[in-house]
Amino acid sequence: MINKILYSTMMLFTFIVVLLFVFLKLEYNKTQYCEATVFSEFIFPDSKSSYNLKMELVKNQDHTGYIKLFGTITTDKKYLINRIVHFNYSSKDDITGLKLTIIYDRKSKNDNVPDNIFEQYFKAFSLHSIAYVDINEITSEWYLFSSSFGPYFVCTKQSQLNSFN
Repeated sequence: MINKILYSTMMLFTFIVVLLFVFLKLEYNKTQYCEATVFSEFIFPDSKSSYNLKMELVKNQDHTGYIKLFGTITTDKKYLINRIVHFNYSSKDDITGLKLTIIYDRKSKNDNVPDNIFEQYFKAFSLHSIAYVDINEITSEWYLFSSSFGPYFVCTKQSQLNSFN
């Protein structure tokens, strides 16, 4: 009788451990979503410029992802940005460090930002660029995205994306 109880307890414990391991593995491998509204203003002696964007960052478990950018960049005139930048990533030295390689981008018909202006403000997201980024958890809901080329922004973790255009 004691052997049956011991055997049943061991089987139940093993089942719980395996179930917990599977759950944690599924949670770790989920696609990650993050959204942010980013505003920056640059003041120079003879001019000023700014950008105001909504950004969505999606990081897939297969080491791919994309960043959706929608908003305006104002330099000598106001430009509309509406594009999706696709990337591959690999881990750097630590768990938060990533190497992003931009593989292609898709511009909508109303995106009128010249490439040189886009690259000036968003070199990390420019076609064929390689950027080293860190995504650090500030709280369970807030992440700090920082790149070797900029931009830096805080985004909120989402279970899915809310479409904004």
